[in-house]
Amino acid sequence: RLFVQAEFFVNYFVVLPAMQAVAGTGFFGGANGIWRTSSLQRLKFDEQALTEDIDCFARAIVQHGLRFEFLPESCSGELLPAGVHAFWRQRLRWSMGWDQVTLRHGASFWGADLPLRKRVGLWYIFF
Repeated sequence: RLFVQAEFFVNYFVVLPAMQAVAGTGFFGGANGIWRTSSLQRLKFDEQALTEDIDCFARAIVQHGLRFEFLPESCSGELLPAGVHAFWRQRLRWSMGWDQVTLRHGASFWGADLPLRKRVGLWYIFF
């Protein structure tokens, strides 16, 4: 439990703010997201994606030019899986989902109608 809390803290209060500063974009990974209803209605989650939140984020930036920012005042927690085996399976699915999104959308990062900094940022985030 303490490991997941520490991981959550480091990701949301060290890694994500640093990533936004370097990459010029925030990141949506399933928690702490504030979306406009019209944006979600336009995008829809891909039910075949292993990590539909990451897939939606990549499509939102590349195909629709949506903007993401890190908001440190937005807080949420994370429910722990039931045990070590469930924790392992969750993290394995997340890893496979990242790879799936990278393979699906990675090639489109360079051709996206985005500033160079954001395109490089997407490569940094996904590769």
